[in-house]
Amino acid sequence: MIRAWLPFYTGVKNGIQGTCIAHNNPNDATLSRWQKYPQNPILTAPDFLNIHHKAYRDPYLWREADTWYQVIGTSIDNRGEVLLYRSQDLLNWEYLHPLVPREIRASLQDDAHIWECPNFFPLGDKYVLIISSWHENHLNYPVAFIGEFRELYFYPESMQQLDQGSFCYYAPLSMLDPQGRRLIWGWLQEQRSLKAQLRSGWSGVMSLPRELFLADGRVEGRFVAELSALREKEHRISAQEISEIVYKQDFQGLALEFEINLEARAAPQTKLTLNFAEEKLDLVIDWSKARIELNSYDLSLHPQQSLQFSSLTHLNLHFYLDHSALELIAKADGQSQMLSKRLYPQHAQGVTLSLSSEGGTSQLATSKVWELKQVF
Repeated sequence: MIRAWLPFYTGVKNGIQGTCIAHNNPNDATLSRWQKYPQNPILTAPDFLNIHHKAYRDPYLWREADTWYQVIGTSIDNRGEVLLYRSQDLLNWEYLHPLVPREIRASLQDDAHIWECPNFFPLGDKYVLIISSWHENHLNYPVAFIGEFRELYFYPESMQQLDQGSFCYYAPLSMLDPQGRRLIWGWLQEQRSLKAQLRSGWSGVMSLPRELFLADGRVEGRFVAELSALREKEHRISAQEISEIVYKQDFQGLALEFEINLEARAAPQTKLTLNFAEEKLDLVIDWSKARIELNSYDLSLHPQQSLQFSSLTHLNLHFYLDHSALELIAKADGQSQMLSKRLYPQHAQGVTLSLSSEGGTSQLATSKVWELKQVF
């Protein structure tokens, strides 16, 4: 009898994608050896659906009472869709229908040609469908739909980009932990040339874990508390006014955690800069426009990104820098947004943090920076 915790994955043969399973040797505690199920694939796309791009991938499973459910990402008539299945034994699956009713799907304002890597789960008093938007061969970003799940159909009520990074945070996968937290990890795509990736000998990293929650009808996130175990040396930055005179402080290494707290005063703009020897990343905070502009110049192929808020008077910037990976959660006036970005400093052995305001002063509240230890 197959066990519920065994992996389901997408296999491809002769260009046809299907859901497959594998099992491990129960005596192998390392989980390093796996055997494919002889009858793979256990599912392929229904013949009667007008599937585009040969897209039929990324199974996501959950259990309700004695029934298993599975969603699959696909493309029908060149628009992203998610298909719903159910099973009693994890081997024999009944196709039900698209998870989102077709008439509702037609009204959704997203341009994805494929909905990849679906996650579907309850969160707070709603259900959330997260998909990764594939559009014209570009892996764009994950989108979260929030809504109701009734009679095995999902009815979206709102949608948002889950992470505001462009061509970075993608294909996240979530789980419910023993504490009841909805945790999620994403893949941080490369933002450097293929030649540079080949030259370096590696490509792609995984994000830090985040906890998802609902707040005012939005899916928001926070870094999990367990990450504090990585902290080593703490640098405390005392509260002070920030003016045109630049505040600066140096930090060793390229593995750092920042908690920066700012308040609007008379200054139209405040600038936070991370200097990496000859390169830099600017976060320009426009208080009146409630907007943060990120400019990374020659550190990335996607140098300019932004975060837009409904209002901006108090700002908390909580972010991790780990060599080429930057993960930011910005909180402004009760609303938070997440943004992931790749940076490739070439010669830096550390980081210089600087803050300045233009046309007046802003207030730096007590803030902290930690140097982080390695996990390997």
